[in-house]
Amino acid sequence: MTAACLVVRRDKFLAVGGLDEKNFAVAFNDVDLCLKLNQRGWQSFYEPRAVLVHHESISRGHDTDPVGAARFAGELAALQRIWKTNEIVDPFHHPMLSRASEQFALDLTNFSLPA
Repeated sequence: MTAACLVVRRDKFLAVGGLDEKNFAVAFNDVDLCLKLNQRGWQSFYEPRAVLVHHESISRGHDTDPVGAARFAGELAALQRIWKTNEIVDPFHHPMLSRASEQFALDLTNFSLPA
């Protein structure tokens, strides 16, 4: 998900406190928002017919400088602290896909061929 293309009713956005600018000034604010909405029973959905072009981080850079990297690390730590994302396995994440890649890479660490 990305807030680059996000549609949510205003009343629901306000009901969950909107975007958390304190803990997620740049990264993960969209993830946090969707998790808060889902916690209330308001589901996110995927529209397969939408065609979008998203230039990731083109306006802010890729957080490779020391300041950006430190901010990103702090926001990742906040996501893990608030939502326990480092402890809870996403029930919708296919077990054969790597959790360390956004490229839908196979996770071959636990892969074995049948005997």
